[in-house]
Amino acid sequence: MTESEAIKELRNIRPKGGIIPQKRAEAIDIAIKALNKQIPKSPTYDGDGYAPDGTFVWDEWLCPCCDSRFEVEYEEHDYCPNCGQHILWEERDEQ
Repeated sequence: MTESEAIKELRNIRPKGGIIPQKRAEAIDIAIKALNKQIPKSPTYDGDGYAPDGTFVWDEWLCPCCDSRFEVEYEEHDYCPNCGQHILWEERDEQ
């Protein structure tokens, strides 16, 4: 079962209302949030200047989940150090 399939199944069994079921609903919500972070997502890139040759410089990447900023050349993480989102780097060269 993939993370996406597990999320779909958890959403289907999530209780709606009630005191005891509410605790279960909160636990399921936390599990869904954690599973969502395991699905790799591509970061967005940001830059604030130009190189001497006139090309735009992408010097920061932003976490797709929490928008934390990291230096492109020095901070390439598999998971966001701030929130734990799995980062997908395959599309980096397409920027």
